[in-house]
Amino acid sequence: MSLLPGPKTTLTLYELTTTNSASMTPIDTWTAIQTLDGSLQPLSADESMEYNKETLIANFKFIVATSCFINATNEGKLVSKNQLRSATRTFDIIFNGARPEAMIPHYSVILKEVT
Repeated sequence: MSLLPGPKTTLTLYELTTTNSASMTPIDTWTAIQTLDGSLQPLSADESMEYNKETLIANFKFIVATSCFINATNEGKLVSKNQLRSATRTFDIIFNGARPEAMIPHYSVILKEVT
């Protein structure tokens, strides 16, 4: 479990791969990379118009220690095109801020919940 303070949450990092079908239609494939223990904290919740309907957009911060990653390859996949997911929720990664100078080196990852 992460040594970082705060409520603990386990999320799985998923990587997006886009390929083209025979008819050149894009096909998105999500691959589970690694499960991460960290702290999921709400930042804000706003209502906005998306896809012509009023939608609640929730923004969160997920704090995860760099030591939680199995290897540098998996650590490098914590980027904005990928997602973090729990059993019931999916989050797009919006921004990833590395904090190597902190007492416990970690990432502060800004998320947008996919509804």
